[in-house]
Amino acid sequence: MFIVLLFGFSFSLVNCRSLPPLIDLDEWSGSNDQTASSDITDIPPNTVTDTSATDRRKSVVTHFYAAELIREPVVIDDKPGFRIVLKGNATIVHDGTTLRAPLIYLDPGNEGRLLGGVTVFDPEQGMTLFAQQGTYSRAKEFVSIEGLPRIQIQKGNEKPVIATTSLIRRDLADKKSYLDGDVRIHGEKWSLLADRAILSDDTGIMTLEKQPIVVGRDIYLSGGDIEYHTKQKRIVLKDRPFARLVMIEESKSKDNTTNPELISKETGISLTMLKKLQSLPANTDMKTLPADMQTAFQTLVEYQVKKKSEQEKKEKNQKTAPNPKKSKLEQKEFADSQIQEKRVPYNLTAGRIEYSFEENGEAFLLGGVKITSENRILTGEEFQLSGKGLSLIEAEKGVTMIDQKEKLELTAQQMKYDTKKRWLWLSGNPIVKIKEKDTPAIKEELQAAVIERDMEKEVTLARGNVRLKRRSEMVVAEIAVFREREQKMDLTGRPFLLRNGIWIRCKKVQMLSNPDRVIFEEDLSGGLN
Repeated sequence: MFIVLLFGFSFSLVNCRSLPPLIDLDEWSGSNDQTASSDITDIPPNTVTDTSATDRRKSVVTHFYAAELIREPVVIDDKPGFRIVLKGNATIVHDGTTLRAPLIYLDPGNEGRLLGGVTVFDPEQGMTLFAQQGTYSRAKEFVSIEGLPRIQIQKGNEKPVIATTSLIRRDLADKKSYLDGDVRIHGEKWSLLADRAILSDDTGIMTLEKQPIVVGRDIYLSGGDIEYHTKQKRIVLKDRPFARLVMIEESKSKDNTTNPELISKETGISLTMLKKLQSLPANTDMKTLPADMQTAFQTLVEYQVKKKSEQEKKEKNQKTAPNPKKSKLEQKEFADSQIQEKRVPYNLTAGRIEYSFEENGEAFLLGGVKITSENRILTGEEFQLSGKGLSLIEAEKGVTMIDQKEKLELTAQQMKYDTKKRWLWLSGNPIVKIKEKDTPAIKEELQAAVIERDMEKEVTLARGNVRLKRRSEMVVAEIAVFREREQKMDLTGRPFLLRNGIWIRCKKVQMLSNPDRVIFEEDLSGGLN
């Protein structure tokens, strides 16, 4: 009974084997007053409570309990004392943080070892640490765990994020976790790798050091340091950040009637002749062409009509669905079969990159942004990427796009660029500069209120106060359509042309680049300016 009163709790003598006390319990655990305030609502039986000072704070409430408590004599540094052994659901609650293991040894001064599988849980942060064993110091308010240590961070009912490392040291006073060696954070579709990391509970931010990288499905990011915001599942890169995204670009299946190699093989028309025919303006009178070109042209027309008829017949047969229940599915499968997908890598650099791991995540690029793909370069100060696969790129504070393949330079204040559908929208004083084929010189410059570009069809549409400048002439209109393949631009909406003091107004102006000429259609009028 004396032992029971000395420890300040009641438990069965059958379950507690104890040697005669050589020192007062207060020398081991400080105050053992069970009435002291604690962070656990219900204090279980077999509990020792310590409210004494630590090396860092004046008073810290700590509870120790287990199914069985054993006191054994020890000699540490030539000083005799007592070790307390906690067996069976052995638990330490240190200022709201719970440490649990099958077996805990507590030496004088509450320096402990946790064995047999360790769990450290902080309910306020929704964070749990696991390992095979660990050490605990109440005086220093630190716990270290090793042996496959890991942190599990869970947000609501979402799948948890797991962080593994070689060693975890937990600061119980500052509520920080230090991960040292081979740090790996595993999400559902991504992994974050580093040599060292620090997780702060108050902010929920884990800072990963020593050149960390993020590797995921179609994404790679790197930087001097990376901040992982555990509550938002978001990372921030501020030190020389770099990202690579693999985006999907969709395009319709190529029509064989436009494949030069196949046409040449099936018709016998040389590639040189095909190139000449394709460079002719749409309204060219075939009667004015040489005899060999007329023959080749007639053969080409007959071939294209035949192929188009075959394609239409094939589509009609595939769309026919005898089973009404399957018709929608079959139509969808047919539509999908007509779309080809190409994986295109995009390299991103900026002063700061923020990326969200949510299902429909988003990314923000700030300061000196540069986005480079196979044929295009985007530059500006701020960009936002969103949608599935981050396929939609938006800018609100100025953007420049250079299309190296089509020899185009586009600038605007606002931009929306759907990389998957290959569609571009520009507003805020948008300008399209069309460069010469073999030199950086500007051949034409197009301005409008809004400019849209369909990269699949290679068509650019300009609307509202359209102005086209070409050498010494300028055309003003309401709508302009530029067909890149044909190098032809149609301007409508009462367009008029100014050239060397002469103006001409008509219903439609057609400007051709190959050959270089201007065609005026219907209701012509003009004069001197």
